[in-house]
Amino acid sequence: MDRAANFSAEAGRSFINSLYETVMGAGEYSLKALEELSNIALGGHGQARELIGKIDEATATGKLVLPQNKEAHE
Repeated sequence: MDRAANFSAEAGRSFINSLYETVMGAGEYSLKALEELSNIALGGHGQARELIGKIDEATATGKLVLPQNKEAHE
């Protein structure tokens, strides 16, 4: 059972890192990944909260510029 739990935890960390990399790439799917990562962070996931902090810092300093949400302008 420990092996399955460890695999699940590793898969979760990998998924969170994948979302983070998608956001930081500032491509087409970055806003959707940011939304999903934010929801996970709001659920209390420590790694996700830490990465949201890094994203906030990168946007505040101008190192990361995310695309605008097209739906918000329609």
